[in-house]
This record gives sequence, structure tokens and C-alpha cells, in this order.
Amino acid sequence: MSDEGERALKIKFHSLVKDDFLIHPDVRGEELLHHKKVVIDFMLYPMPHLIKAGFDPVWFGIEVKHFGVAGETGKMSRFIWQSISYVQSNFQVDSKIVNPAFVLGYSDVFEVNDSKSTRDNTYIHQLIGMLRLAGLAHVGTFRKIEPTKNNLLGGWDIGFSSSSYFRRVGNEYIRTKYNIFKENVGNSAG
Repeated sequence: MSDEGERALKIKFHSLVKDDFLIHPDVRGEELLHHKKVVIDFMLYPMPHLIKAGFDPVWFGIEVKHFGVAGETGKMSRFIWQSISYVQSNFQVDSKIVNPAFVLGYSDVFEVNDSKSTRDNTYIHQLIGMLRLAGLAHVGTFRKIEPTKNNLLGGWDIGFSSSSYFRRVGNEYIRTKYNIFKENVGNSAG
């Protein structure tokens, strides 16, 4: 991962969300199980117009990664594990200690791998499998929706596993029935 590539992605991300979220960059915190110091790229909180549209009033984290090269399953698994560890961390936001309700990955991994010419989609299937598992730990993706002739403004989408939680398409906000508060712990049968 290049520092320059990651800086460019952070700038793109900030410009994509600046009208919808309060943004705190490079937030320091502590992982709760091993008491390790951590730094997450962004902590976000929805602005009032998003809350009115159904976005839950919670702090959440964003971790940004630049891939640049197709086929890096090891880097992807470390990226997801890093995001899982941030869900299990507390962060100092202003004068408050905050545990993110969820952590989203923002990266160029799909763009890099969509352009890779392969005879099969094994790598993409591995990525999707990892993301489905990570969804159980409150880790998802933040993806840009590219502008089209029917949607000149584009937008963004927050997804977990195979479900979308919230999206902005142009100037429209769409909240789905996905429950970000569902706990997935152990067997949960008893």
C-alpha cells in the first residue's frame, strides 16, 4: 500500500461524506481485549438530516486502504481483521470515549480487481466471503456510487454482508430494514 495512494483515497472519502457526517480524522483509541493503542482513519457521526432520514444516531469508524495491485488476499484479510479490532476498541472523540457501533472499510479493492482480467472470479469470491463473515462482527463496506446518466450526482452505500444498510443516491436517502444493532455472539441458542 502506498502512502500517497492512501492519502488520495482519504481525500476522496472526505469529499464524498462531508455534507452528511461530522468527521473526525486520525482518532486515537485503545483496543479493549489486549489494551493496545490504535488509530482509526475516521470516526463519523450522522448530521441531523441523515438521522431524520432514518440513519441511526451512532458513532462509527472508517478504515481506508489503498490496494493498487490485484489479487492481494493477505492484505484484504488483514484489512478486515484491523476493522474487526476497531469495533472492539474505544476512541477519544472530543472529550468523550466512544465505541463505534460498526466499522466500514473504504478502499479501491473492488475497482482494482474489477479491472484484473482473469479466467475465473476466485479472488472476488474470496473477498465477498471474507466480507460476509466480517458482517457478523459489525464490519462492512462504504462504497461510492458512481454518477450515471440517470443519477448525475452519484452517491454512496453502506453495506454489511450481502445487505445494504443506508445509501445516498443523488439527493435521496434510503434506509433499509437492516439492523445494525443485531448481536452475533457464540451460539446464541440458549
